[in-house]
Amino acid sequence: MEKRKEWSVRLWISVSLSVLLGSLALGNPYADVDWARWQQHRANLHTHTTLSDGQLVPAEAIDRYRELGYTVLALTDHDTVGPKANREDPKRAETTWPWQRFDRDPAELGMVAIEGNEISKVHHTGSYFTGYGNPEAESPEQVIEEIGQRGGLAVMCHPGRYDYSAEWYAGLFSRFTHLVGLEVCNRTDRYPGDIGLWDEVLQISMPDRPVWGFANDDMHRGEDVGRSWEVLLLPEHTAERVREAMTTGRFYFSTVYEAGRPAPTIKSIRVDEKAGTITIEAENCQRIYWISCGRIVYSGPTFDAKHARRPERYVRAQLRGEYGYTFTQPFRLPIRQTTTDRATEDESKAAKEPSAPPSAAPEAQPPVPRPDTGQAGPNAA
Repeated sequence: MEKRKEWSVRLWISVSLSVLLGSLALGNPYADVDWARWQQHRANLHTHTTLSDGQLVPAEAIDRYRELGYTVLALTDHDTVGPKANREDPKRAETTWPWQRFDRDPAELGMVAIEGNEISKVHHTGSYFTGYGNPEAESPEQVIEEIGQRGGLAVMCHPGRYDYSAEWYAGLFSRFTHLVGLEVCNRTDRYPGDIGLWDEVLQISMPDRPVWGFANDDMHRGEDVGRSWEVLLLPEHTAERVREAMTTGRFYFSTVYEAGRPAPTIKSIRVDEKAGTITIEAENCQRIYWISCGRIVYSGPTFDAKHARRPERYVRAQLRGEYGYTFTQPFRLPIRQTTTDRATEDESKAAKEPSAPPSAAPEAQPPVPRPDTGQAGPNAA
C-alpha cells in the first residue's frame, strides 16, 4: 500500500511539472482557457473556524460563503491550535475535514471542498489537497517539503508579516515545484507591501519560473467574508480541475475594500505573440494598468509590447473598479528585440514625436484600496 501511495505521489509530481513547464513554454497562463465555454468559479482558500481561532462554526462558515456565490472553499484552520485557540489540544493538527462531519455535503451545495490547513509554527503556509499538519515544524523549508511528500500544493500566506527577502522567496520557488504562489492580498490590503514583494520575486524568478498571486479573506470573523478571492477558470467543477488551475495559474484574483462589493470581472484575454499584444475584455472596470517590475509600463485594454515603456521579464494586468481591483497572473515577455534595436527604435520615435503617448507613461503601480476606509493605500512599489 505504501509503495502504491509513493508511486502515486511521484506520478502527480511528474504530471504537475510537465503541466507547469508547458504553461511556461507558452508564456501565457490563460492560453488553454476557452472563455466562451469554461466556467468562472469564485474561491476562498484561507478560512478559519471555531476549530482553531475563528468565530464561526464550520457549517456557518460554509453557509456564509455559499450565500455570496462561492463555489470553491478550503477550511484552513491553524495546525498549532485547537478549538478556542487551545495550543494543547491533541487533535490541533487535524484538518477541518470532511464537510460531512459538520452536516454539509459539498455536492448537494454545488461546491468543491478542498482539504487544507494553515501550517503556523513558522512562516504561515497554506497546505492543500492533503491532511498534513505539523505543529512542531522547525523551518518553512521543512513544511514545504513535507507538503510535497504527501502530494499537496503549498502557498506562502501573508508574506508581509515576516522579514524574508524577495531572494529568499525566489529561492523557495526555484526549489519546490509544488509551491505555487504567494498570497498577495490578505483581507483586502492588510499587509500593504505584499504586492510589491510579489513584483520583486517575479523580477528574480521570471521568465523561467512563474509565481502565481493569490487573494484570500483569511477569514476569522463574519465581517471578513467576501473581501478577497480567486476566480478559477475551470472546464469542469471538480477538485482535480481546481488543483490544475492552482498549478498552472489559470485564475485571476480580486480584492475590494468593502465586503460583498463587486470587483472587475474578466470576460476574456487574448494574446497575439506575433504582434506582441495582450487584450483584456472586462466588466465593471474603469481602467487597466499593465505592470512590469513594479512599474506601470502601459495602460488601456490592450498591452502593446512595442510601445510600452521598457517592460522586462514579465507583465501583469491590474484592473481598477469602483470598489477595488482585479489582478491577472504574470505573462512571460518574449522579448524579440535586442537592446540595441530597442534603443534605436526609441531614439527614432523620440525624434518624430514630441512626447510619449499618455497610455505608455511610466508610473509607480496604482495603490490598492485599504480595508474599512475605502481609501487608496500605500501599495506602490
